[in-house]
Amino acid sequence: MLVSTLMGCTQNDGYIGDIFGSWVVVDIQRDGSSIPDIKQSTLSFQNSIVFAVYADENHSAWREAGTFTLVGDKLTLDFTHTPPEADHRNLDWLYLPVQAVTDCCVTTLNSSKFEFYYIDKEGVKYSYKFRRTW
Repeated sequence: MLVSTLMGCTQNDGYIGDIFGSWVVVDIQRDGSSIPDIKQSTLSFQNSIVFAVYADENHSAWREAGTFTLVGDKLTLDFTHTPPEADHRNLDWLYLPVQAVTDCCVTTLNSSKFEFYYIDKEGVKYSYKFRRTW
């Protein structure tokens, strides 16, 4: 039992760097202004998989699975793997495009902080600050 528990926290298929693990959103900014009342959302990374999870005030959770690549400071999030008719409210709360591949620029990534931004089709810059949960 202990071995199976510990194996769940390993970095399968090799080391993916500091991005490995779960990150909770601390701040989201739209064109430099913090968005009030951000919701409890996390991004979790393992291997090439990313999970976006949103939990509402009743502790109900929505999870969106995608893939990612990180090359240098370029983070590509691909959330096109879920059917369009699925509930995408977790991506809405993170202000990320639904059913899209999004190129982001990582500005900070270390063992405790993860920050990145992307610019949407209208030229609006969304900046994200996360802290590590595990």
